[in-house]
Amino acid sequence: MTWVDRSSFHNGALAVADQTCDDRSVHATLTLRTGSGAVRRLSDNRNTDGCGTTADFHNIAATDTSGIRSLTLTLCRSAPGTPDECETGYIAANPYYGS
Repeated sequence: MTWVDRSSFHNGALAVADQTCDDRSVHATLTLRTGSGAVRRLSDNRNTDGCGTTADFHNIAATDTSGIRSLTLTLCRSAPGTPDECETGYIAANPYYGS
């Protein structure tokens, strides 16, 4: 993705791959921390096609009038009747936001 300014980014792309082959689906959740301090879920990108597959997502973008402080990517594996196993592996700070 490309940061545009203090309040937005665009051209985001994400590939969600199932590499564990454990009969659990995989999904990636993108979350924004806004300038007001709120946490806003942007998208939940799922790959339910199974072992060895990849689901591609393009044109991911967001704008928030209070600004976007950061974007967080959380990866989860899930199966019916069990809690999701999730890990936050990426946090991108907006270089235009400031401190």
